[in-house]
Amino acid sequence: MTDNEVIKKRLIELSRRAYDTGADIYTDFLSMAEQSTLASVKQELYSPYLLYGGAGERERRVARFGTDTDDTAKFPIACLMISPRSAKFAQKLSHRDYLGALMSIGLDRSKLGDIVIDGSDAYVFCRDEMKEFIARSVDSVARTSVKCEIVDSIPEHMTDETHEITVQVASIRLDALVAKVYRLSREESSSLIKQGRVYVNAVLCESPSREPKDEDIVSVRGFGRFKLLGKAGTGKKGKANVLIARFGRG
Repeated sequence: MTDNEVIKKRLIELSRRAYDTGADIYTDFLSMAEQSTLASVKQELYSPYLLYGGAGERERRVARFGTDTDDTAKFPIACLMISPRSAKFAQKLSHRDYLGALMSIGLDRSKLGDIVIDGSDAYVFCRDEMKEFIARSVDSVARTSVKCEIVDSIPEHMTDETHEITVQVASIRLDALVAKVYRLSREESSSLIKQGRVYVNAVLCESPSREPKDEDIVSVRGFGRFKLLGKAGTGKKGKANVLIARFGRG
């Protein structure tokens, strides 16, 4: 049995358990690939599901099987803030630095959601049962001494921080949009799609010619995420001006 088949079987079994017991069942954090696998077995599930990552449109999300509502209050997700003890001597830290520090204390990646960086601070989503352990265990990131505190959530202005850009494409194809947003050649963007590194609404997409719809969220592993907001008129030589919201800071 392949890893993907194991994941499918586990997700279907969790949905069966929620159906049989009448209680909500939660997964750990699912990667984009795992969320895509979940979508692929939707017709085989015994109960509806909802995905949530702690705030806004996060990439890594927990699935809840059971309650068929949009209520997210009971999701077992906590948020921690990691900040330098001395801002004066703190080095600039990357997502990789924070993830490395968290993994070094023995955490399984599935217990961790997104890591959101805000200047010298970082906010980490995790499974609720891990928050106390992480808060008392993380005291340094790279060579920077830090403190780790449990907080209610990330600041409101960071919930879905985006900046809007307009790109010009001959047609609203996935490969064209990815190329323009991340300043790649069409060949490079097409290769990323065929390598299985591009997801549309958390579902793997391996077709460069797919035409995303308004409000679709495109995630490109190693590059980031953007939302298609819609066509904004026609530019030179009949090309379409397309409004894009890129997640993260500009």
